[in-house]
Amino acid sequence: MSINPSESTAELTESTSLFEQPTEQDETSSHEQFLHRSYDSVQESIFVVDVLEDGDFQYVGLNPTHERWTGIRSEDIRGKRPEEVLPSDDAAKVRRHYSECVHFGKRISYEECLQFNGMTTWWLTTLTPLRDENSQIYRLIGTSTNITECKQPEERLQHQTRREQLLGATAQRIRQFLDLETILNETVTELREFLACDRVIIKRFEPDGSGVIVVESTTVPGCPLLGTIIKDPCLTEKHMERYKQGYIQAIEDILAAGLAPCYIDSLASMQVRAKLVVPILLAQDLWGLLIAQQCHQPRQWQQPEIDLLRQLADQLGTAVQQSQLYQQIEHFKAEQQLHKQKAELQYLVKFESIVHGMTEQICNSLDETQVLQRTLEELAHALNANCCQIELYSDAPQELPQGGDEPYGAKPFLAEKTSPLQSNAATTVYTVGQQDKAYRSSYHHIIATIAYEYTTTLPQCQGLTKQIADFPEIYQPLLQKQPIQSMEIVPGWNPKLSVLAQIACPIFDAQGILGNLWVKRPTQVAFDEFEQKLVQQVANGCAIAIRRTRLCEIIQTQAGELETLEHLKHEFLRTLSHELRTPVTSINLAAQTLESVLKQEGLFEIELVPQLLNILHKECQRESKLINDLLTLTYLEAQAEPLTLIVIDLQTWLPSIIEPFRELIQCQQQQLHLMINSDLPPLETDITDLERIITELLNNACKFTSAGEAITVSVSQTAGTVVFSVSNSGVEIPTQELSQIFDPFYRIPNNDPWKYGGTGLGLALVRKLVKRIGASIDVQSAAGKTTFTIKFPQFLRVAAA
Repeated sequence: MSINPSESTAELTESTSLFEQPTEQDETSSHEQFLHRSYDSVQESIFVVDVLEDGDFQYVGLNPTHERWTGIRSEDIRGKRPEEVLPSDDAAKVRRHYSECVHFGKRISYEECLQFNGMTTWWLTTLTPLRDENSQIYRLIGTSTNITECKQPEERLQHQTRREQLLGATAQRIRQFLDLETILNETVTELREFLACDRVIIKRFEPDGSGVIVVESTTVPGCPLLGTIIKDPCLTEKHMERYKQGYIQAIEDILAAGLAPCYIDSLASMQVRAKLVVPILLAQDLWGLLIAQQCHQPRQWQQPEIDLLRQLADQLGTAVQQSQLYQQIEHFKAEQQLHKQKAELQYLVKFESIVHGMTEQICNSLDETQVLQRTLEELAHALNANCCQIELYSDAPQELPQGGDEPYGAKPFLAEKTSPLQSNAATTVYTVGQQDKAYRSSYHHIIATIAYEYTTTLPQCQGLTKQIADFPEIYQPLLQKQPIQSMEIVPGWNPKLSVLAQIACPIFDAQGILGNLWVKRPTQVAFDEFEQKLVQQVANGCAIAIRRTRLCEIIQTQAGELETLEHLKHEFLRTLSHELRTPVTSINLAAQTLESVLKQEGLFEIELVPQLLNILHKECQRESKLINDLLTLTYLEAQAEPLTLIVIDLQTWLPSIIEPFRELIQCQQQQLHLMINSDLPPLETDITDLERIITELLNNACKFTSAGEAITVSVSQTAGTVVFSVSNSGVEIPTQELSQIFDPFYRIPNNDPWKYGGTGLGLALVRKLVKRIGASIDVQSAAGKTTFTIKFPQFLRVAAA
């Protein structure tokens, strides 16, 4: 659109009276004069449009030139709006131009493409607005020049370019995608946009002759056809044969094409007014139809459009054929996979017993010889082999790198003569070239020994050895954890030359390579994939058995060494305790004698002497307790003495154990509470150990409880379990320290060792004694309170009432 600001409508209205606003008296005569004087004399197409008060537009008339070019009479459009004269799309375009002219208030020029009587025409149009005495635009004068002949070459070129792009895009999709649905959907969408039609569908024929709409692209609201099954009674076998011959049906107007009434009704139900139908063929078979439809009005289908649909139908036929071929390939692959799975299942059924039996033997037996010998025998029977061998390396060789730049050794060849080992093992003699020097230097010290063997016909080779450096072609792949197969001619042990098939799989685990498993049988058929898997599985099982046996030997050796060390430790502690007890006892006696002498001499009244003697007595008692605790701990760890079980009445026994602590607790201004449930059953346990446990816990509570705080001892029964608990308030142990308080000689870091004293073995002895009598102990410390809880399971320690 172009706007000419230099030309004002004011000048136009002033210069001519033809375009003045008419009055009511002369409106009819002015209109007639305008038509006669201007319309008839001008050779350009002229049309007049009134601008209504509500902003709408309606036509006033046309000049004869416009009538001749468009085929529309002036009286046919007078008083009508654009939508009543033109197709909806064209009406929207012209209305937009009219509104722009009114908005700018200037003359505008533009090109437009309009449909008249089904023909596409191009126009160069100029709109000039007319104003009334109030400067309001009340009328538009339009002049148009038909430029269709000028635009057709350009339009044909653009049309051809878009057509080639559409065909190229479709061909590219067919090459890129195997999904037929994607190809069809994108193709019909682009085709509908190219043709500017209302609907494009693809109808696929079913075996019963009906058709189903498999793809649809449409702008028609409320009338989807996708998935619709259409049984057309008018589509006879004769029509089908014509489509197979490539027949193309182009209907410009279903009402004027002489179609059968049933066919017209069927098309009308789908809002079809014009359609173009092209068959999609697979060789000589009719697969479906590619259909373009116009729903709002008749349409004259152009030859380029027909040619385009025919080419697209050919491409879609190729896509369908490609999709069917792909489906056949996938079906074939599925069958092959199913066949493979069946074969694997047969393989599993056939060889499962071997692997299962070997697994059971590994789990149930530590006898390496028995497990491996039995495995070799079962493997030989399963594979119809006459020899199975396990060779082990004298030293774990380093794994060779994968894919070396230069191979080790030359190609193998059969020797005329073989050594006894080589003949019995059916091993080919290989030449060794200069390239093997590095290999030989790396592995000259490693010897492979046949440690286990099962054979039915071949001479036994068990115990024979060979250096792996002499056979690089064999051991290079094996050291890379790769199995090998070969066919060998073995002379010497049979009058006739026999072909021997053999396979070797490396025996390895995460820690290294242990050796190889060899299987040999007199046949010219190589081991198949499943047999190779079986041999490798058995080799893996052999690695587990061998490694397990070696680990068990190491564990047994280490266990023996640990037992010896533990025995030495206990003997050392026992000896140390006895050796320390004698001097401590002597020191204690000397202190008592010194105290008696000082009293007799009258020196005991000196202030410092009682304090020193008191310290001496306390430290002697402390060291004596430490020695006794060490001895007790040593005996408990050695479990030297059996339990002495006695039935205890807790209601009468426990108060007697706690009574000696009351005086100490009163002196320290602490409180003691004892709570015993009346329904407690008798408890059968070692009374000495239980008394030591309660005493140590009370000593610990008295030591760490501040003045004014309480110590509580309680016994209860919960879910058949007798529960002892000793708790003291005012003390809280840090959470990170709870897991370590039972360790020997452990002290809480924040506590003063000189203030609280002790040997650091009390709680360690408590845990050992609790474990010895079959109970469990737990400690909890929170909210300013620490509680030790001991539980006796009923089925172990609670005596029957």
